[in-house]
Amino acid sequence: AAVRIKELAKKYDIDVLSLNLRSNDTFPDLNSFTKVKKVPIERLHIDLRLSGKFLDIGPFFDDVEKEIV
Repeated sequence: AAVRIKELAKKYDIDVLSLNLRSNDTFPDLNSFTKVKKVPIERLHIDLRLSGKFLDIGPFFDDVEKEIV
């Protein structure tokens, strides 16, 4: 995910100043009731600092949302 975010940033001429990805299981109670060993229901928390043109950052986030789902 981090590599893809940086590639998309280059597409929009945006500098990634810092990028921190953390994933965690957002539904731990569900995993205790399933019949399989574990259901991988995880979300990425993205801490991102960018530098670029304001009007380019919106479309950048639109592409990130499409690509990293």
